[in-house]
Amino acid sequence: MASQTKNPGTAIIIALIAGILGFNGIGHMYIGKIGKGIILLIVGWIILALTILFIPVGIIYIIFWLWQAYDVNSKAKYYNNFILNNGKTPW
Repeated sequence: MASQTKNPGTAIIIALIAGILGFNGIGHMYIGKIGKGIILLIVGWIILALTILFIPVGIIYIIFWLWQAYDVNSKAKYYNNFILNNGKTPW
């Protein structure tokens, strides 16, 4: 049975919307990277907490938020290519 591919556009939209609300890593969970998604979620919360204490850290949060969205997009493309070439999921 062939595994279902993941839409990179959906993954990036989930990552951007969830991330702006403080839930980074949800896009990674969508593509099956549950552990990485949880780590990104926790790191995002830590950066947000530091931003509350020291506002300039917010720049780091914005960079982190954009990076995790970029990363989920590239991981979703990798996921799809792996499925198409091997007939199973990479993780």
